[in-house]
Amino acid sequence: MIAWKSVIEDTNLANALLESTVGGFAQPDQRELLAPFVDKYFAVLESIWETRTNETAQTITMGLFPSLLGSPEILAKADAFIASSKDVGATRLIRELRDNVARSLRCQARDLS
Repeated sequence: MIAWKSVIEDTNLANALLESTVGGFAQPDQRELLAPFVDKYFAVLESIWETRTNETAQTITMGLFPSLLGSPEILAKADAFIASSKDVGATRLIRELRDNVARSLRCQARDLS
């Protein structure tokens, strides 16, 4: 929770600290800890793009996207964001991140068949 708060709420966080915090946020062996942040992520994303620099918004968008929790639900949340967002940069990145999850899910399904 502290890492989330510092990234989302601290607008004065130095770029190096922001990148380090974002980079350490999602750990593959701690996926269950990420689940509570999925809805929060999509809820704050638009305001991140409205209030932060382009570089900071990109870092947060890409670094906190819930790729490790790849599921149809994540795809649906990404689709809803894409449909409602008016920010071209945010929409482009979410579309790319969403497509990565979709490809991963297709590969997993193929492996099971």
